[in-house]
Amino acid sequence: MIHTFKISLTIRGPFITQSSAPMDYGIDAALARNKNGTPYISGTLVTGKLREAWEELKELDNFKPNIINWLGEKSDPSQNDNLENTVSPTPKRLYINDLTLIDVKEKQEVNYRIRLDSELGSVKKGAYLVTERPFAPGDEIIFQGIARFLAHNKIEADSLIRHLEIGLKWLSQLGADRTVGFGELIGVKIESETVSIKNTETLPVSDIYNFVIHPESPFCISEHHKAGNNLFKSSDIIPGGVIKGTLATMWTTLLGCKNTIVNETFDAKRPELGKYFDRLHFTHAFPSNEQRPVQQPLSLVKTDDFYDIALCKGAGLIDKKAPAFSVDWKNDDYEKVNKIFGKPNVKREMRVRTKIDSEKRRSEDEKLFSYEMVVPMDDISWRGRLDLSEVPEDKRSQVIEQFQSLVAQGLTGLGKTKTYAKIELLHENSISSSQPSNLDIRDGFWILTLQTSAILCNPNSNDALFQSYTAIFNEISDNSLELVQFFATQSLAGGFYLWKRFQNPKNYQPYLLTDAGSVFVLKPKQEAIAKNFITKWAKTGLPLPAWAVKEYKSGDKDGNHWANCPYIPHNGYGEIAVNLPIHWNNNPGEKFISI
Repeated sequence: MIHTFKISLTIRGPFITQSSAPMDYGIDAALARNKNGTPYISGTLVTGKLREAWEELKELDNFKPNIINWLGEKSDPSQNDNLENTVSPTPKRLYINDLTLIDVKEKQEVNYRIRLDSELGSVKKGAYLVTERPFAPGDEIIFQGIARFLAHNKIEADSLIRHLEIGLKWLSQLGADRTVGFGELIGVKIESETVSIKNTETLPVSDIYNFVIHPESPFCISEHHKAGNNLFKSSDIIPGGVIKGTLATMWTTLLGCKNTIVNETFDAKRPELGKYFDRLHFTHAFPSNEQRPVQQPLSLVKTDDFYDIALCKGAGLIDKKAPAFSVDWKNDDYEKVNKIFGKPNVKREMRVRTKIDSEKRRSEDEKLFSYEMVVPMDDISWRGRLDLSEVPEDKRSQVIEQFQSLVAQGLTGLGKTKTYAKIELLHENSISSSQPSNLDIRDGFWILTLQTSAILCNPNSNDALFQSYTAIFNEISDNSLELVQFFATQSLAGGFYLWKRFQNPKNYQPYLLTDAGSVFVLKPKQEAIAKNFITKWAKTGLPLPAWAVKEYKSGDKDGNHWANCPYIPHNGYGEIAVNLPIHWNNNPGEKFISI
């Protein structure tokens, strides 16, 4: 069960938790505010202070908080000799949201602080500080927020609440400027929340469903992160592998099955879902207003207008001008193209965090890091597709029913920020695409546009890219399709986690990915057979080539299993769009002159 409760903290002013966002002119330190402009106390700050309090109190009789089990244990990259501890941290079970200010009108005032030069007796140079002061000394202000606990039973939930209340009451202060009397904590209140679970709609049995995700608070799905970089930048997209991994972690945590593989035996209430969980195919969830957006093709170019040159032969000019590919576009160009393909403007915010030395009560050296997070807005949701085509037909109704029961209380622990989100399952045709695919051959071609990155080319091959892609499409189409031309970029994905988690610890090799937006123009050798492959790929994504299945094999599982490679179709990689209208509607035609 997910036990939900409300935390209310009463603080005596003055108070400040400093914002990492740009401030008003003349203000050196402003309050942290959420998307609505309301001051808040970060849930991570409360969690960190709670852990500190529990560590101080755990020696008392009859007070034994299960700190690691409830708040988790971080991975330690320094433990290179212990793979399990290095890349498999203990997930936490207590999630505390940001606590926001309630029932108080702010004052537009500031505080001035200085430091005196002991020799000159005047203000020390550079030591003049102006801080925002919306609360006067002595004001009692209340911050309130929701917390969720993945409880095994009610007894454990009650125990957690008792320890939580004692731990928070042990705190004397929250926020910055502790040494000058700011942020005195004078009241703690915890109330259980009754969460009404919406009756799930009985959906017709199908092999395809749509889903919609509504994150409750800012989240960070970190893009490929470089070692030594203390900025974690969130992707706009929620990958299918992240969704599936979050579901599995939440499920096993709820049942108290640490480091257990999901199977048909570990949850007696959901045996079919457990048995076929590996076969569920989640696409990436794209941010959407109404229609699900489409990734722009790399065959799109710009002169005075935007043109698609997927069907143009060779290099050339358009209206006697050299076309610019997306790598040379400006911000205004991207905004125009995003509107064409239905991509909404996603709001972001930066949060800076640090690790606190519990003995010195100050930030540890070289422990500062920041998240550039996506801020969910009321008019944006994240939409994707769930494919059950690999689940036996007579089991699909049970799998979907059990899936809906698992996510009825929401999805807890999404991304690096462990955000809570609601997830809703819908019937197949409930979500339309901003640029619909057409699976029928057109003018003798099928044009595939990757919507998500995919493993295609072998990084150990000496072939040129055209030869490599030609061989791949020959192989995966049973020699029924021929590559005519392509527009593609590639990137490497790697790093410490992927190396230790999925590869041979002695041999590091990053994954070679063909990027989203890459375009492949194909013509059939055997049209009927080719059409079957196109139809299948449109549903399940491009499969891993034979070399990858063999290269990434480990133990008794092939390389296309989730335990051996993260970039598989079941995790949403290799999704394609077929014959997008823009390839024909924006074809330059006679304006294109080959050179």
